[in-house]
Amino acid sequence: MSGSTAAFDWNAGTGVTAYWLDVGTGLGQGNVFGANVGTALSRTVSGIPTNGSVIYAQLWSEIGGVWYPNRYTYTAFH
Repeated sequence: MSGSTAAFDWNAGTGVTAYWLDVGTGLGQGNVFGANVGTALSRTVSGIPTNGSVIYAQLWSEIGGVWYPNRYTYTAFH
């Protein structure tokens, strides 16, 4: 997959048993990357567009069997 590479890092949450990271070109889409990353606190993602578009990152935290989202946006490097 062509494009840029970016590291996504986060702090450990209290009671979190797993994280799921979605990175995409639309809100809630994991069309660049989408996977359960276990209890890791970082993930390097490749294939991020370099056309100046908005990139959406959504980090889900599983606590007590329920998934809670945190949403972030940034502009892709151009």
